[in-house]
Amino acid sequence: MERIENTEHVFADDIVITASSERELQHNLNIWNMGIIYRPILTYGCESWVLNKKEKVRIGAMEMKYLRKVKGVNRLQRQRNEDIRRELEIQPITEYIERRQLEWWGHLMRLPNNTPTRKIWEARSYGKRKRGIKKYTCKCIQ
Repeated sequence: MERIENTEHVFADDIVITASSERELQHNLNIWNMGIIYRPILTYGCESWVLNKKEKVRIGAMEMKYLRKVKGVNRLQRQRNEDIRRELEIQPITEYIERRQLEWWGHLMRLPNNTPTRKIWEARSYGKRKRGIKKYTCKCIQ
C-alpha cells in the first residue's frame, strides 16, 4: 500500500502540462481519432468499392481537410500534402483502401469454389442490356 501511495505522489508531482505538451497531447489525440473513428467510418465496406479517379480525389481531399486541421495548417500556407502526411506519419487513405481490397481478394481466393460469396464474386453477366428504361420483371410488380 505504501508503494502505491508513493507512486501516486511521484506521478502527481511530475504531471505539469505546459502549453507545448498540451498541444502535443491534443495532436496525438487527433491522430488517434483519425485511426480509431474517422478512417473506419470513411472506409466502411471499401473492400467491394470500385473507385474511379474522381472518387479517389474526393476521398483524398476529405482526408487532407482533416489532416490539415489536425496539424493546424490552412491551404493558404501552401504546405504539400506529402509533407503533412510525412510529419503526421499517416498513410494515404487511397493506399489503405487498396490494401484492404487486396486483403479481401486474397480472402476470396482462399475460399472454396462452392461458397456463395465466391460464386457471386466470380459471376459474369453475358449479353447486351436492352436500350431504354429498364422494365421491371419482378413478380411482385405488375
